[in-house]
Amino acid sequence: MLINLTYHRDYPNAIDPSIFFDEDGRWWMTYGSWSGGIYLLELDPQTGKVIHPEADPANKVDPYFGKKILGGGHKSIEGPYILYDKTSGYYYLFVSYGSLNREGGYQIRVFRSETVDGNYVDMNGKTPFNT
Repeated sequence: MLINLTYHRDYPNAIDPSIFFDEDGRWWMTYGSWSGGIYLLELDPQTGKVIHPEADPANKVDPYFGKKILGGGHKSIEGPYILYDKTSGYYYLFVSYGSLNREGGYQIRVFRSETVDGNYVDMNGKTPFNT
């Protein structure tokens, strides 16, 4: 049996899910971790089930996992939470950033986007790392 040794770097762990509403009242779930990144999937409000998107590799959309919005490749990021602020018109992505160590350690960082699926940037307009 051949084992894909990069699978854990390319695809997410299905951990730390959180659900939120966009500006139009549509339901979304964001989830993932340092392993394969942070992903976004739309949910059916009647059933709570995932609405699987069409594959679009050029825009980092997988029909099963959803839209990759940040991270991957074992970059230390996890615990995503998104909220929409109608006053500013931005979506804010909160993530746990860093690693478990004696110096520095975990911290919460915030990124924002004008659209639910990104591009999410920091206060200087920069992406935190390759997404």
